[in-house]
This record gives sequence, structure tokens and C-alpha cells, in this order.
Amino acid sequence: MTNPPSQQVPPESGSAKDGYSLWSTIASAKPYIWAVTVAGFYLSGFLVLNAHLAKYGLTDFDFIRGRYLLAAANFAIFVICFYLFAGRAIVLGQNWLVKDLQYINRQGSNRFWSLAVVIHSYVRLVFFVCLSSATYTSLALWQVETTLFYAMLSAAFLFSYTIDITNLDVRFYKINEIVQIGVKLSAILVFFFTPNSPNMKSVFLLYFVIVVYVNFVIDGFQRRKIDADRIIFSSIHCVVALLTIALMFGATFFGSVSSKLGGGRMQEVSLKLMDNVKGTLPSYVQMADDGLIKGQLIYQTEKYLYMIISGQTIRFRDDDVAIVSFKGEKRSHSQDVLNNLVGGTPHKEEDKGVSQ
Repeated sequence: MTNPPSQQVPPESGSAKDGYSLWSTIASAKPYIWAVTVAGFYLSGFLVLNAHLAKYGLTDFDFIRGRYLLAAANFAIFVICFYLFAGRAIVLGQNWLVKDLQYINRQGSNRFWSLAVVIHSYVRLVFFVCLSSATYTSLALWQVETTLFYAMLSAAFLFSYTIDITNLDVRFYKINEIVQIGVKLSAILVFFFTPNSPNMKSVFLLYFVIVVYVNFVIDGFQRRKIDADRIIFSSIHCVVALLTIALMFGATFFGSVSSKLGGGRMQEVSLKLMDNVKGTLPSYVQMADDGLIKGQLIYQTEKYLYMIISGQTIRFRDDDVAIVSFKGEKRSHSQDVLNNLVGGTPHKEEDKGVSQ
């Protein structure tokens, strides 16, 4: 006895089978994806550095330059700090919200507690954006202003950990939900009311813009059919958005990153010119009695030095410079605090003379 032939049902558009073939196609193009990633990394460094230099009326279109890699690495740190907390909160936030709603409504639906869970999800997202901002500000910019925020985080962690190990969060889940909202709101308030921290708030603003954009992209994938056209379109505008963020990063924060980390922070320098070019200097350039000209070094290439003197950007040819004296960077307040904690010696600024 033979079985009747089975009827084959054509797969629906946007089904798992279609998705499998689509991702298989993407996997087969992996070498090209790596090439595009490396090119995008280098291009982001080019944009970061030139966005920084454009503030001083400069550009550097020599596309083969190691400084682009350093600028790209700085931008990568900026993106990584975003992903560590804010990025993961975006990716996992919906699952956290669904689980919290299911848990809190096990004993029956309640609008008040459901609303509390929803509010907690938004507060948690803002909290993680603050945490990403403080992480980048302290790691890359070395600003001790984040200490107050981290002190609040430490207190919140000890409080939450105590509740967790005693199972109070399970026994009194609803009360714990309100407590968690209060703790995170307190940390957020400390973040925004921390004095003398404009960079930290500026980083938060840019991170928050990225959060809004990423949420729109994820929402588009969840609400509409995923096909090759949508993935290509989303990939294109994501690349454009990433490069735009690189430009914004270069124009805002790259100049605050220490040159020790490959950043664009200006250095205090003194230089002495060759005798045959001293008479060509503009009138606003002041020369000391010892023949030294003081200013801030913006950028240096194999042939030129670019400096800010009396608010003006001036280019000096390397062959016209006899001596350059680099003044050590001022130690940040955070470094002084760490130095005092470990019993180090007080910091003394030094001039490091370099003969040309």
C-alpha cells in the first residue's frame, strides 16, 4: 500500500526559510563585508581627524596617513563605550520589559504596576546611557567629575546586591520595582547635576541621539517584512549615520582626547625660527627676548607645523624651525587624585626641548 503524495506548501514571503537563504547569501559575502569594514574604519578616522582640523581652518586630504588609524581607534572606543551599556540596553530592553510584565502580573493584571514596569524600562535605558557617557568620559577624557556619579553607582550596587542575596527582590517584587526606579533616578539626577562636567553631558546628548536612531531602525525591522531590499536600504543609511556620527565626534570630543591616546588635544609649545625667516612673521606674532615664539600646536606633518598663536592658525615649514620645545600636558585632576591615593610625588610640569 502506497502513501498518497504529500502536498507541498510554498513558503510564505518573509518566512524562516527565506531568512535562512538571505543570511546564507550574506555569509557567502563575508570576505567583502570584512573589506568594507576595514575601509569604513579607515574612512571614519579620516572624517574624525578632518572634522577636528576644520575647526581651525585646516584639512588633510593625504589619504595614506597613520594618524587616521589613531583617530579611528578613538572613535571605536567611543562606539564601544556606547555598546557596553546603552547598546545592550537597547538590544535586551524589550525582553527585559516582557519578562518584568509577565512576572509582575502573575497574580492578575494591574494597570498601576504594569505602568510602573514600563516607566522602569525607560528610566533603565536613560540610566544606561548615563553609564556609557560616564565610562567614556572617565576612560578617554580622564575627567574626575564622574567620581560622584560612580559613588552613587557603588551605593546603588551595594543596596541592590543586598536585596538580591536576601531574596527580598523575589518576595517583595513590586516594592523592589519601585525601589529600583528610585535608585536609578537618583543616579540620573546626580549625573545631570554634577558640576563642571560639560563634556559628560555632551557625550550623553550624542549617545541619546544614537539610542533614538537605533530604536527606529530596530522598530522598522520588527514591524515590517525583512527582505533583501530592506536590509540593503537599512545598511546604507546605517553606514551614512555612522559616518555622520564620526564627523560629530571629530568636531566635538576628539580635540579633548590626550595626544598620548592619539587624540587631538593641543599641546603648549615654544619654537625658535631660523634667522632668515624671522622678518616674515605677521605683526600679531609676539617673539620673546630669547627669540622663542609660544603657542599651541594643533597638528604636525612631515613638512609643516600648525599652531594657534594669538587666536590665529599659522603654518610653519619644518625646515624653517630651529628648535621646538614641547611642554608636558597638564595633569588632569583625576590623575592628581590617583597620585595622592597611591602616595606619589606632586606633579611638576617640564619642558622637553627637541632640536630640529
